Amino acid sequence: MADFIASLRVCLQAGGEMRRRFAAVSRLFRFLPLVFGLCLFMPHSLCALSSSLSHRQAVDMARRGHFAEALPAFAELHRNHPSDLPLLYDYCVALSWAGKDAQAAFLLEDLNPQQMPRYVLEAFAKSLRNLKSFKKAESLYRLGVARFRVYPSLRLGLLCTLVDAGKHEEAAELGQALEKLYPGHVETQFALAYAAQGRGDYVAALRRYQVILKWKPQSRRARRLETLALAAIGDPFLAEETASRRPGLLRTEEWHRLKADQAALVTRWGEYGSDLPEQRFAETDRALAMLEDNEQAARSDQRRGDAFVRRARVDRLVALRDRVSMDRVVGQYLSLQAERVELPAYALQAVADAHLYLEKPRQAAELYRQVLDTQPGNFEAARGLFFAYVGLPERCPTC
Repeated sequence: MADFIASLRVCLQAGGEMRRRFAAVSRLFRFLPLVFGLCLFMPHSLCALSSSLSHRQAVDMARRGHFAEALPAFAELHRNHPSDLPLLYDYCVALSWAGKDAQAAFLLEDLNPQQMPRYVLEAFAKSLRNLKSFKKAESLYRLGVARFRVYPSLRLGLLCTLVDAGKHEEAAELGQALEKLYPGHVETQFALAYAAQGRGDYVAALRRYQVILKWKPQSRRARRLETLALAAIGDPFLAEETASRRPGLLRTEEWHRLKADQAALVTRWGEYGSDLPEQRFAETDRALAMLEDNEQAARSDQRRGDAFVRRARVDRLVALRDRVSMDRVVGQYLSLQAERVELPAYALQAVADAHLYLEKPRQAAELYRQVLDTQPGNFEAARGLFFAYVGLPERCPTC
């Protein structure tokens, strides 16, 4: 009997434990609909939060210039959220920063510029300007100036667009107004220098860069542009001296161009020569050596050197003419002609001079005529043509 009572007590205790567990499970089931609802909405909320963070991260990467990471992130976000206008705006601005102007303009083309934020409108206008759609770019910049009057960058963008479009008179008028509006503004000086270069006044541009350097002596941008302006006004050796003191100031192609300008200048010095026989060809020989060095340096630059290899070969025709190496002039001309290299007028004139010297007046006359087609006022070519005609014997059609 005692054993039975003990067994019953155990069963009752077990039953109590079972009831407590059942009650706990029942309470859990009462909360299941709420838990299930949270599970339904939580992925969307987390996704939205993740997208927001990714958007901000993509913007931050683009601002730091990390376009290889930023642009794919923007592209994926735009695919997932095509109606997110702020996201699209930031994506297009990043494309513009990265130089993907055609893609940026395509995405913004159908949007209303009257509703675009300033930074988007300005990036859109700049992309159109880079794409040489100057009429559209000018229209957008003018709209931006009307909508956002206090921002000088839109007026400066308009000025540069007018320069690019060849509207130099309008650009000059706007430039005068901007100089009065922003007299101590560095970016205005850069834009005014750009306008001066656009109309071919590199001396005025040089003065602008020197003004900037007085205000900001450490400006590498102003120093680089000053260096290029020095080369453009005919002093490539001073330009090299300036650039050599600042490693990395010039890009590789700018160095190629600077060296080519130096060789061209020395070639012109050698053209006049000296009255002393031992000094007559000194500068021309120096020019030929420089052209050889320039060609070899350009050939070693597989990415950017082709145009400068051609320039060295073309300029060599002039130096060889001045060295009275006329057979070499004709031989190298034939090689360039076989490669379909189009020669500028100054090189054609050197080849014509070589043919005339070698008593081939018919070929010389044809080349002089080509020069005069592009340079009607070229006195030296006209005189050469006269002597070529004089040397044409009527009974020698092959001369």
